[in-house]
Amino acid sequence: ISVVLLLTVVTANFSNYVARYNIFDSELKEVSSALAEACANIAVLNLAKDFAHYDSATFPFPESHDINGKECRIMSVANSGGNKVVRAQANYPAVNGAYTNLEVEVKSSPFEIVTWNELQN
Repeated sequence: ISVVLLLTVVTANFSNYVARYNIFDSELKEVSSALAEACANIAVLNLAKDFAHYDSATFPFPESHDINGKECRIMSVANSGGNKVVRAQANYPAVNGAYTNLEVEVKSSPFEIVTWNELQN
């Protein structure tokens, strides 16, 4: 009986540990996603200021940004027809963290976001 009781307690504790780890992973992904969105928004703002000249041909990418002590990167801004395609990335924490890669397509006239998608790593 004591062996069965011991196995039950160990199994219950292990499942609680795994559940906490999954919650922690989801919190890391949430921060990573928010950071990538911040960089994508910075790029969209720069496109709103100067759509014709803000791209990989005239700016050195990747471009890193500090957001409250955490980092995100605008990886590229490419021409696609008359639109621009922004790629932004963040990983949090920097080592063995959760990654988020975003691709945002922006149209110049009228200025609008056409697509906003998360890409696989």
